[in-house]
Amino acid sequence: MMPSPLRIGQIGYGHWGTNLARAASRTPDCALIAIADLDQANRSRAAADHRDTAAIADPAELIAWKGIDAVSIATPAGTHPALVSQALAAGKHVLVTKPLAPDAATAEALGREAQRRGLVLLVDHTFAFSP
Repeated sequence: MMPSPLRIGQIGYGHWGTNLARAASRTPDCALIAIADLDQANRSRAAADHRDTAAIADPAELIAWKGIDAVSIATPAGTHPALVSQALAAGKHVLVTKPLAPDAATAEALGREAQRRGLVLLVDHTFAFSP
């Protein structure tokens, strides 16, 4: 059973990361705890947009926070497998923008790891379920 509220960390505050952070901050029973982005300008925007949320540079620091239950990842596609793997290893549920991985074998391995740990791994597919 997940705690209420679900405490979320956002990795990446570029175009799509801003949307995911906004959704997390406005969703009942969710709390946006921290946003990590390597780019200073993105961190400054995150701090201005979400005043009660920590804005940090290092995604690994966010993943390591004990007060975060789940991470949402909206970073360049090539970073997804490593970030997802780190988050799962830290016991975090993960929402990641597509693609999850560069090939089916890597995606399947990440899925098996999430299942082995009893964690949710969800790939965000924009407009897949929209009219």
